[in-house]
Amino acid sequence: MPQSTSEPADTTTRDGAAGARPPSPLARLGRLLLHDRVALLILLLVVLVAWMKMLDRGGYLLGPYDAAYMAAALESFVPLCILALAEMLVILSGRGGIDLSVGAMVSLTGMAFGFMVGEWGWPLWPSLAAALAFGTALGAVNGFLVAVLGFPP
Repeated sequence: MPQSTSEPADTTTRDGAAGARPPSPLARLGRLLLHDRVALLILLLVVLVAWMKMLDRGGYLLGPYDAAYMAAALESFVPLCILALAEMLVILSGRGGIDLSVGAMVSLTGMAFGFMVGEWGWPLWPSLAAALAFGTALGAVNGFLVAVLGFPP
């Protein structure tokens, strides 16, 4: 007759640790933030808004941090988003790489527009038309260098 023993079953995990405990809520939250980018982005946005509110209440900011300020900040992101969408098309096309010169051309065109309006005193609409022509010429030169002469984008 075999003797029965009351020894516990082997509960070692893959890591070699004894006992299989469920992860703590803090560990689950950490894994979620490390693996889910949307959750991390939401957390970072909440921390940023809370930090800016604390700075506002402490009197460290030059202006009030309110909904009007956040709306104005979002409006200033529109040109960057348009530029990012144009760059996304270049990246997704997969035809020769990522063209990093787009940002430099946008900056140079913006500086030219600023000089036309601010320094030289040109009216708005002619300055805008000249800036568009300048940006188009820069893009044409860049396209010629990449497509015809074989420069790397």
